[in-house]
Amino acid sequence: MKNVPTIFILTLVFALGSAIVSASAPMASGQTAMNPASGILPSATQDSSYDQIFSADGRGLSYQLSGTLPDGLSFAPTDDGTGAEISGTPGTPTTIPANFTITATDPLSGVVQAVGTYTLNVDPIPPTALAGRPTSTVNVSVAVNGGTATPASFKIKMIASGSRPTNFSGNAAGVPVSIDAYKHFAVNVSSLPGYIATNNGNCRADGLPAGGSTLCAVTETFTAGASTTTQPENPVSIVPDSPLAQMIATLEARVAALIEALNRLKSQVK
Repeated sequence: MKNVPTIFILTLVFALGSAIVSASAPMASGQTAMNPASGILPSATQDSSYDQIFSADGRGLSYQLSGTLPDGLSFAPTDDGTGAEISGTPGTPTTIPANFTITATDPLSGVVQAVGTYTLNVDPIPPTALAGRPTSTVNVSVAVNGGTATPASFKIKMIASGSRPTNFSGNAAGVPVSIDAYKHFAVNVSSLPGYIATNNGNCRADGLPAGGSTLCAVTETFTAGASTTTQPENPVSIVPDSPLAQMIATLEARVAALIEALNRLKSQVK
């Protein structure tokens, strides 16, 4: 092999690679376009039914989806077998758009007939639609003992199932936040070096009744040389304001929404 020209070896490697790719995903020479064409799909709306059909020329094609759909939406063949559809009722707005690919394949030959790549967003419920929904209120106050920080030095994130996170600065007098009634909520407080956070136990709950309210009172106490931790007997979630923290907050809200949807389904089955 040492006398074989390098350029020949590289050419052979690329040829073999192309052959492997072609063998694993054969493409039709006259590949048709997916309908709708690749791009951004019409947005879904939180708590509203959504339906989008996908099709390509040719009956009996098999449709596959790769990627992730927003919570509450599913992918399945259409009843008449001429395509596939995404349908369902999303319960949570998207903070990051969902991206996925749909492929139409001839099940007999395994040849790909059409491919579409899409982006889908779930918009929050319009304010006009929220007007008639039952709500409750969480009043969040921040007190500071010692050190040089003020209540406004601490950043608050209110996470409520079915809603986008609400961000605001701490306030000694309290900040009222309106959320959907009966929905899980949690208050997250950013950390500062040397401060330890405690709360009155009302900063996380499975929901409040319609018209109900509660006070989430957070106290930040400065202790020289203390690491920023939480009191285990009465914890407040201490989450740095970072993309990872925002992702965790979004996942927590989506899990709560999924649990709520499962409970509704159980009650309907009974």
